Amino acid sequence: MTSVLVATLGFTSHAIAIYSTVALNIPDCINNPQATQYLGIFTWLTVQTNIICCARFATVIAAYLLGSTFLGAITVRLFPLTFGLGFMLTILYYGLDHFQEENMKKRKQGATIAPFCEVAAHLEHGSALPLAMLDACTLVADGQRPGVENLLAALVADGQRPGVENLVGGYVAFYMVLTFFNRAATNTWQYPIIDDAQRAAGWPGVIVFFAAIAGLMVCAAHVGVAIASLA
Repeated sequence: MTSVLVATLGFTSHAIAIYSTVALNIPDCINNPQATQYLGIFTWLTVQTNIICCARFATVIAAYLLGSTFLGAITVRLFPLTFGLGFMLTILYYGLDHFQEENMKKRKQGATIAPFCEVAAHLEHGSALPLAMLDACTLVADGQRPGVENLLAALVADGQRPGVENLVGGYVAFYMVLTFFNRAATNTWQYPIIDDAQRAAGWPGVIVFFAAIAGLMVCAAHVGVAIASLA
Protein backbone atom coordinates (compact mmCIF):
# COMPACT_ATOMS: atom_id res chain seq x y z
CA MET A 1 0.00 0.00 0.00
CA THR A 2 1.06 3.59 -0.53
CA SER A 3 3.03 4.94 2.44
CA VAL A 4 1.12 7.17 4.83
CA LEU A 5 3.57 10.03 4.19
CA VAL A 6 3.03 9.95 0.43
CA ALA A 7 -0.72 9.57 0.94
CA THR A 8 -0.74 12.67 3.16
CA LEU A 9 1.31 14.63 0.63
CA GLY A 10 -0.91 13.45 -2.19
CA PHE A 11 -4.16 14.25 -0.41
CA THR A 12 -2.92 17.71 0.58
CA SER A 13 -1.57 18.54 -2.87
CA HIS A 14 -4.67 17.44 -4.76
CA ALA A 15 -6.93 19.17 -2.23
CA ILE A 16 -4.97 22.39 -2.79
CA ALA A 17 -5.35 21.87 -6.53
CA ILE A 18 -9.13 21.61 -6.16
CA TYR A 19 -9.17 24.71 -3.94
CA SER A 20 -7.09 26.57 -6.54
CA THR A 21 -9.63 25.76 -9.24
CA VAL A 22 -12.51 27.07 -7.15
CA ALA A 23 -10.92 30.01 -5.34
CA LEU A 24 -7.83 31.20 -7.23
CA ASN A 25 -8.40 30.57 -10.92
CA ILE A 26 -10.50 32.59 -13.34
CA PRO A 27 -14.17 31.61 -12.87
CA ASP A 28 -15.51 29.49 -15.71
CA CYS A 29 -18.53 31.76 -16.00
CA ILE A 30 -16.09 34.41 -17.24
CA ASN A 31 -13.29 32.38 -18.81
CA ASN A 32 -15.24 29.52 -20.45
CA PRO A 33 -18.97 30.20 -20.07
CA GLN A 34 -20.07 28.29 -23.16
CA ALA A 35 -18.04 25.11 -22.68
CA THR A 36 -18.93 24.81 -18.98
CA GLN A 37 -22.58 25.85 -19.03
CA TYR A 38 -23.86 22.34 -18.25
CA LEU A 39 -21.06 20.49 -16.43
CA GLY A 40 -19.40 23.39 -14.64
CA ILE A 41 -15.94 22.60 -13.28
CA PHE A 42 -16.52 18.90 -13.97
CA THR A 43 -16.04 19.71 -17.66
CA TRP A 44 -12.30 19.64 -17.05
CA LEU A 45 -10.16 16.52 -16.94
CA THR A 46 -7.92 18.37 -14.49
CA VAL A 47 -10.71 18.72 -11.93
CA GLN A 48 -11.87 15.13 -12.32
CA THR A 49 -8.28 13.90 -12.00
CA ASN A 50 -7.61 15.92 -8.84
CA ILE A 51 -10.86 14.74 -7.23
CA ILE A 52 -10.19 11.06 -8.05
CA CYS A 53 -6.58 11.22 -6.83
CA CYS A 54 -7.53 13.16 -3.69
CA ALA A 55 -10.23 10.60 -2.87
CA ARG A 56 -7.84 7.67 -3.32
CA PHE A 57 -5.16 9.20 -1.10
CA ALA A 58 -7.84 9.94 1.51
CA THR A 59 -8.84 6.28 1.36
CA VAL A 60 -5.21 5.25 1.94
CA ILE A 61 -5.10 7.44 5.06
CA ALA A 62 -8.40 5.98 6.24
CA ALA A 63 -7.04 2.44 5.71
CA TYR A 64 -4.09 3.21 7.98
CA LEU A 65 -6.22 4.87 10.64
CA LEU A 66 -8.79 2.08 10.67
CA GLY A 67 -6.34 -0.77 10.08
CA SER A 68 -8.50 -1.87 7.16
CA THR A 69 -7.01 -4.30 4.66
CA PHE A 70 -10.24 -4.00 2.67
CA LEU A 71 -9.74 -0.26 2.09
CA GLY A 72 -6.05 -0.87 1.46
CA ALA A 73 -6.85 -3.40 -1.24
CA ILE A 74 -9.24 -0.92 -2.89
CA THR A 75 -6.48 1.69 -3.07
CA VAL A 76 -4.17 -0.83 -4.74
CA ARG A 77 -6.86 -1.70 -7.28
CA LEU A 78 -7.37 2.00 -8.03
CA PHE A 79 -3.65 2.73 -8.35
CA PRO A 80 -3.39 2.25 -12.16
CA LEU A 81 -6.14 4.82 -12.70
CA THR A 82 -4.71 7.47 -10.39
CA PHE A 83 -1.17 6.91 -11.65
CA GLY A 84 -2.21 7.17 -15.30
CA LEU A 85 -4.29 10.29 -14.69
CA GLY A 86 -1.75 12.03 -12.46
CA PHE A 87 1.25 11.14 -14.62
CA MET A 88 -0.39 12.35 -17.83
CA LEU A 89 -2.06 15.41 -16.29
CA THR A 90 1.24 17.24 -15.87
CA ILE A 91 2.62 16.13 -19.24
CA LEU A 92 -0.53 16.93 -21.22
CA TYR A 93 -1.06 20.27 -19.54
CA TYR A 94 2.43 21.64 -20.05
CA GLY A 95 2.82 19.93 -23.42
CA LEU A 96 -0.51 20.88 -25.00
CA ASP A 97 -2.38 23.47 -22.95
CA HIS A 98 -0.31 25.85 -20.84
CA PHE A 99 1.63 27.40 -23.70
CA GLN A 100 -1.28 27.33 -26.17
CA GLU A 101 -1.70 30.87 -27.51
CA GLU A 102 -5.40 31.19 -26.74
CA ASN A 103 -4.95 30.00 -23.16
CA MET A 104 -2.02 32.33 -22.56
CA LYS A 105 -4.19 35.21 -23.76
CA LYS A 106 -7.05 34.16 -21.45
CA ARG A 107 -4.77 34.01 -18.41
CA LYS A 108 -3.29 37.40 -19.20
CA GLN A 109 -6.72 38.98 -19.55
CA GLY A 110 -8.10 37.15 -16.53
CA ALA A 111 -5.29 38.29 -14.24
CA THR A 112 -7.24 41.48 -13.55
CA ILE A 113 -10.06 39.34 -12.08
CA ALA A 114 -7.99 36.50 -10.63
CA PRO A 115 -4.47 37.82 -9.94
CA PHE A 116 -3.23 34.38 -8.86
CA CYS A 117 -4.51 32.52 -11.94
CA GLU A 118 -0.97 31.66 -13.09
CA VAL A 119 -0.13 30.25 -9.66
CA ALA A 120 -3.41 28.34 -9.67
CA ALA A 121 -2.58 26.77 -13.03
CA HIS A 122 0.67 25.36 -11.65
CA LEU A 123 -0.94 24.22 -8.39
CA GLU A 124 -3.60 22.35 -10.34
CA HIS A 125 -1.20 20.53 -12.67
CA GLY A 126 2.44 20.72 -11.59
CA SER A 127 2.61 18.26 -8.70
CA ALA A 128 0.52 15.43 -10.17
CA LEU A 129 3.37 13.67 -11.98
CA PRO A 130 5.94 13.66 -9.13
CA LEU A 131 3.25 12.51 -6.71
CA ALA A 132 2.28 9.68 -9.06
CA MET A 133 5.91 8.56 -9.18
CA LEU A 134 6.23 8.70 -5.38
CA ASP A 135 3.03 6.72 -5.11
CA ALA A 136 4.35 4.03 -7.44
CA CYS A 137 7.64 3.78 -5.55
CA THR A 138 5.97 3.31 -2.15
CA LEU A 139 2.93 1.24 -3.14
CA VAL A 140 4.52 -2.16 -2.58
CA ALA A 141 7.61 -1.22 -0.59
CA ASP A 142 5.65 -0.17 2.47
CA GLY A 143 4.92 -3.24 4.58
CA GLN A 144 2.66 -2.01 7.36
CA ARG A 145 -0.42 -3.82 6.06
CA PRO A 146 0.35 -7.53 5.57
CA GLY A 147 -1.53 -9.03 2.67
CA VAL A 148 -2.05 -5.68 0.96
CA GLU A 149 1.46 -4.56 0.10
CA ASN A 150 2.09 -7.72 -1.92
CA LEU A 151 -1.25 -7.75 -3.75
CA LEU A 152 -0.01 -5.82 -6.76
CA ALA A 153 3.16 -7.89 -7.08
CA ALA A 154 1.13 -11.10 -6.89
CA LEU A 155 -1.25 -9.92 -9.60
CA VAL A 156 1.61 -8.92 -11.87
CA ALA A 157 3.31 -12.28 -11.26
CA ASP A 158 0.12 -13.98 -12.44
CA GLY A 159 0.34 -12.05 -15.69
CA GLN A 160 -2.39 -9.55 -14.77
CA ARG A 161 -2.31 -5.77 -14.95
CA PRO A 162 -4.94 -4.84 -12.36
CA GLY A 163 -7.48 -2.40 -13.76
CA VAL A 164 -5.38 -0.99 -16.58
CA GLU A 165 -7.55 -1.88 -19.54
CA ASN A 166 -10.90 -2.07 -17.77
CA LEU A 167 -10.52 0.71 -15.21
CA VAL A 168 -8.23 3.15 -16.99
CA GLY A 169 -9.54 2.46 -20.48
CA GLY A 170 -13.10 2.62 -19.18
CA TYR A 171 -12.58 5.97 -17.48
CA VAL A 172 -10.86 7.46 -20.53
CA ALA A 173 -13.73 6.24 -22.73
CA PHE A 174 -16.22 7.77 -20.28
CA TYR A 175 -14.48 11.16 -20.36
CA MET A 176 -14.26 11.14 -24.14
CA VAL A 177 -17.96 10.33 -24.51
CA LEU A 178 -18.70 13.10 -21.99
CA THR A 179 -16.59 15.48 -24.06
CA PHE A 180 -18.42 14.59 -27.28
CA PHE A 181 -21.82 15.07 -25.61
CA ASN A 182 -20.67 18.39 -24.16
CA ARG A 183 -19.50 19.46 -27.62
CA ALA A 184 -22.89 18.55 -29.08
CA ALA A 185 -24.73 20.46 -26.34
CA THR A 186 -22.55 23.59 -26.28
CA ASN A 187 -21.21 23.66 -29.85
CA THR A 188 -17.67 24.19 -28.57
CA TRP A 189 -14.71 22.15 -27.36
CA GLN A 190 -13.47 22.85 -23.85
CA TYR A 191 -9.83 22.57 -24.95
CA PRO A 192 -8.44 24.76 -27.78
CA ILE A 193 -6.10 21.93 -28.82
CA ILE A 194 -9.15 19.90 -29.94
CA ASP A 195 -10.25 22.85 -32.09
CA ASP A 196 -6.76 22.87 -33.61
CA ALA A 197 -7.01 19.16 -34.41
CA GLN A 198 -10.42 19.61 -36.01
CA ARG A 199 -9.31 22.57 -38.10
CA ALA A 200 -6.24 20.67 -39.26
CA ALA A 201 -7.87 17.35 -40.17
CA GLY A 202 -11.60 17.51 -39.50
CA TRP A 203 -13.35 14.86 -37.43
CA PRO A 204 -10.73 12.21 -38.29
CA GLY A 205 -8.17 14.49 -36.66
CA VAL A 206 -10.29 14.73 -33.52
CA ILE A 207 -10.68 10.95 -33.35
CA VAL A 208 -6.96 10.38 -33.87
CA PHE A 209 -6.20 12.95 -31.17
CA PHE A 210 -8.48 11.23 -28.65
CA ALA A 211 -7.14 7.80 -29.58
CA ALA A 212 -3.58 9.02 -29.00
CA ILE A 213 -4.49 10.46 -25.59
CA ALA A 214 -6.25 7.23 -24.62
CA GLY A 215 -3.26 5.15 -25.69
CA LEU A 216 -0.84 7.33 -23.75
CA MET A 217 -3.01 7.18 -20.62
CA VAL A 218 -3.21 3.38 -20.69
CA CYS A 219 0.52 3.10 -21.40
CA ALA A 220 1.26 5.40 -18.47
CA ALA A 221 -0.84 3.18 -16.20
CA HIS A 222 1.15 0.14 -17.33
CA VAL A 223 4.37 2.01 -16.55
CA GLY A 224 3.08 2.78 -13.07
CA VAL A 225 2.23 -0.87 -12.41
CA ALA A 226 5.68 -1.91 -13.64
CA ILE A 227 7.40 0.62 -11.35
CA ALA A 228 5.29 -0.44 -8.37
CA SER A 229 6.02 -4.13 -8.98
CA LEU A 230 9.75 -3.41 -8.80
CA ALA A 231 9.59 -1.19 -5.70
